[in-house]
Amino acid sequence: MPQPRGQDHCRQGSILHQEESMTSHRSAVVAAVVVVACWLVPAASAETVKITRDSYGEPHISASSAPGAMYGFAYAQMQDQATAVLGGIYTATGRSAEVEGESCLAGSIDACFQSDQLAHLLRVPEVADRKFEKLPAADRRKFRGFARGINSYVKDNPASVPAWAVGETVSASDVLASAQWRFVLAQFKRAGLAFRGFDPGPAAEFARQPTTLGAGMADAERSFVDVISDPSLGVQTAGASNMFVVGGSKTQNGKPLLQDNPHLPFGGLTQWYQAQLTYPGVNVAGATFRGLPVIGVGSNGDVAWGFTANQGAVHEQDAYKETLDPADPDRYMYDGRSKAMTVRTVEIKAETSPGTIETIPVRFRYTIHGPVVTDPTADLSGNQPAPGATAAGSVTASLYEQVGLASTAWRMTEANNIGEWKRALADPQLSQYNMVAADSAGNIFYVAESRSGVLNPGVGITNILHPTAGVVVFRALDGSVPNNTWVSNDPDRPWTGVIPFDELPQAQNPPSGFYQDGNVPPWVTAPGQISIDDVPEYMRLGADGTRSRRQHELLAPAHDMTLADADAIGFDSHIEFAPALIDLLDQAAALPGADPKVQEAASVLDGWNYDAGPESTQFVLFTAWVRALNPQQLGFAPQQASAPFPEGLVGQPGGPTAGQLAEAARAMGASGMAYDEMIEAYGSLTKRTGDVNRMVWGAFDGGVGGGNLDAPSLWMADCRGAYPPTVLVAFPCQVTTGSGYVMNVDLGSGKMHTSIAASASDDPASPFYTANVEDWSAKRIRNYPRSSRALAAEKTSELELKYRSESRPKARLAVIRIAEHVRRGWVELQVDCKVASMTRCIGKLLLEHQGRMVAHRRYAVRDGASTLRLRLDRKARKQIRHHELRVVLSWTTDQKAGAATEDRKSATIRCAPRS
Repeated sequence: MPQPRGQDHCRQGSILHQEESMTSHRSAVVAAVVVVACWLVPAASAETVKITRDSYGEPHISASSAPGAMYGFAYAQMQDQATAVLGGIYTATGRSAEVEGESCLAGSIDACFQSDQLAHLLRVPEVADRKFEKLPAADRRKFRGFARGINSYVKDNPASVPAWAVGETVSASDVLASAQWRFVLAQFKRAGLAFRGFDPGPAAEFARQPTTLGAGMADAERSFVDVISDPSLGVQTAGASNMFVVGGSKTQNGKPLLQDNPHLPFGGLTQWYQAQLTYPGVNVAGATFRGLPVIGVGSNGDVAWGFTANQGAVHEQDAYKETLDPADPDRYMYDGRSKAMTVRTVEIKAETSPGTIETIPVRFRYTIHGPVVTDPTADLSGNQPAPGATAAGSVTASLYEQVGLASTAWRMTEANNIGEWKRALADPQLSQYNMVAADSAGNIFYVAESRSGVLNPGVGITNILHPTAGVVVFRALDGSVPNNTWVSNDPDRPWTGVIPFDELPQAQNPPSGFYQDGNVPPWVTAPGQISIDDVPEYMRLGADGTRSRRQHELLAPAHDMTLADADAIGFDSHIEFAPALIDLLDQAAALPGADPKVQEAASVLDGWNYDAGPESTQFVLFTAWVRALNPQQLGFAPQQASAPFPEGLVGQPGGPTAGQLAEAARAMGASGMAYDEMIEAYGSLTKRTGDVNRMVWGAFDGGVGGGNLDAPSLWMADCRGAYPPTVLVAFPCQVTTGSGYVMNVDLGSGKMHTSIAASASDDPASPFYTANVEDWSAKRIRNYPRSSRALAAEKTSELELKYRSESRPKARLAVIRIAEHVRRGWVELQVDCKVASMTRCIGKLLLEHQGRMVAHRRYAVRDGASTLRLRLDRKARKQIRHHELRVVLSWTTDQKAGAATEDRKSATIRCAPRS
């Protein structure tokens, strides 16, 4: 039977030397030098982890340790989304074709095999395995807790998981790989646009048309850059999101209010999952992407935070066209010299037929810039076409081979104030986010967060802002030119590291009393505190936009704000740029000889209140017209405030240009344009938005309102999801992207209001399956039950789990020297603090004789070997001679000096060396 406080395993050493000597009466010494090695293996302790479900079936996890909370968090997600959670992990680790076979998330065994190759090309599972043990010990324990929660659910509920998951287990490093995968993939997808994206071309000839890989590159049916761009992977490179935070000077209770309203696809890797985690020192609620072990956006009562996509003040990736050595296609030209690529072959397993697993070798190449993404992929027969003979495309991305994203997120959720929250971001590991935060002390903060490179002056960059289209486009750089290259180990090259967090654009406590962001650059979000000149030149992309202007319009005059006011802003579907654009159409309709169709359409839009709600009958026509407009002919993008508006545009002296009026009329009245498309599709120029925009979730099918990517509002409900537009009229279509999670936090009352489109459970038979979507479609906000009292009132079920803390590796205590002086004595003990769950050992070391303490001291030692000294009184010195002392070691683990302690273990070790 295991001992309740640990097991003793002591190996006696031999006496190396023992002697007695006398010098003077002041320095007589009796010394015994012994070596004794004792190992303590504590018994695993069990804690109770509770998963309480509220009236919407959403989980609230409570535990007495952080790893226990992660165990419950994983178990709850598996209860709700087992297939998606497991599928995401096996995709990230490059094992989906092996484990899932034809059932994989990508839809086919071939698609799975393609994505598995991509995971290995980007070294996601390899890096996670290699770097896991280098993570902080407390974080490793959290990852292990999450992995064990997944494995326990599979073991306990084999009938509730896919057949392919039974008997499989995931590791902590698998969870780490899954956390990194979707974010590093997004960076490669953005850079990959240079090869499979939009050709910027001359401004006058700008056309959003897919380009080929280019001369000399592989002309295979499928390359890695095709896989990166595959929408089935569910990766969103950028979204249209809003957020704001207001300080106490503008609120009724004198404390900050914060809103986050990210606009992302409702399914796939960006499907939101709402939960609450409670463990010692932490009570955090909010949402994450399903399958992740962290709360991504939320509040812990002391700090609240949110994010939008940082689409301009960022430089995290570049694409390069490599010129290959004619003598060897596995070499490329760099700085006038031929340089060898790194080539590796990885054996990837796939279930090629039911029950048949085959190992298929796949070849990957890397240049000094990074992975070669234009090489052909292999097929299931093992055939991998040869790469191009003269050129190749590679990508540099700042999250490549990084593993710190989850660690950063955990530190954020555990912060007690803005200062601690900012310190959590000290090593930039989050990719391309604008972030706002507030604390209960009243501070509000903004940062254009990114893992951006420090580039030397004159360096070439991939992402550029097109002068008239108002969008960021990508181009491949010449990889043979050193000045275009990010390389950290050569001072003559432009990549000199990552911009430190303290040097990223940021500001705190603005005179205006608020920050608001709608994917706009820092100098727009924090005017007067951040100047465009404060931002590196290569990160000065983007401009103010329609959603940002709308938020500013609502927030600037606001005062005595409450949560209800924040709720109203989150649900706002006013189309801010519509009045000015419709005025352009009105002026075109007023011209002599104007097309009657243009006049009729202008009259219809003049009766509109500019709201895109479900009852609006003009928004569908307006959207069709916006989609038909050509930004080049207008000279500006309709929703871009910073586009080059000519002098005297709408509403200004001189009026619009003749070309702008002609374009407004053409897009509405020409053959096949907005007017004709509306009549053909609906038989009328008017159509209820709710009849076109349908929200479908299981048995629920309801009409919804909200802006779209062509005509955005703060509340988004987009059912087309394609840009540039391929059709002018969407017909009835299913809303798949938009304001999938809206969170409003009042740091005065501690209340949190939320609206989420997706249900926690993926089971249509669940009684909660449509609860969220019904509220979301009707714009009903929910008072989320953060307090124990509120949760008790909503509780629908509670599950208790037993989580046993991981057995620690052996902790070693070696008594290396015992010596006695005439006037004083001491014992020296060497403690080896090599325990996986600790970064520091603190506690008490004492000596006992027949149950009586004869000497003691407190200690704090870092990871590794340290020497401790105990002073002895006369009686203790006498007892040393007979080796009758008992050494008692108690320790407490903690993460850093001054941090709250975690597991406490103690045990008795008897070390009695022979005389």
